[in-house]
Amino acid sequence: MEYLIKSLPEIEKKIRSYPGCMLMLDFDGTLSALAKTPAQAFLAEKNKMVLQLISRLAPVAIVTGRSLKDIKHKVGLKKNIYAGNHGLEWEIDCKRGGIKIPTKMVVAVNFLNKQLSNLCRKYQFF
Repeated sequence: MEYLIKSLPEIEKKIRSYPGCMLMLDFDGTLSALAKTPAQAFLAEKNKMVLQLISRLAPVAIVTGRSLKDIKHKVGLKKNIYAGNHGLEWEIDCKRGGIKIPTKMVVAVNFLNKQLSNLCRKYQFF
């Protein structure tokens, strides 16, 4: 984020040169420092101010593996575009959308998760 802050004048120039562009950012490790647990990650006030400045020039999208509810709570800015669960749920201009995962896929993922968990316990990976 420090690089982003130092580069703001250059970023502003490029955004103004290319109308219609947007800035897309991840949260963990980009907007927030990596934390020991997901709950400990937070958006520093300085970073929040930078997001607000950039959002006046171009749309800002936060794309993350976190849930939509969690990322909106962590960032707390209303005009951003949010994509949670790697794009399976999103919010744009206060309108929410999402992709329904087919039941067959949910069953398959749960089966694989159980099998991998059993292997990890058997070979003491965790």
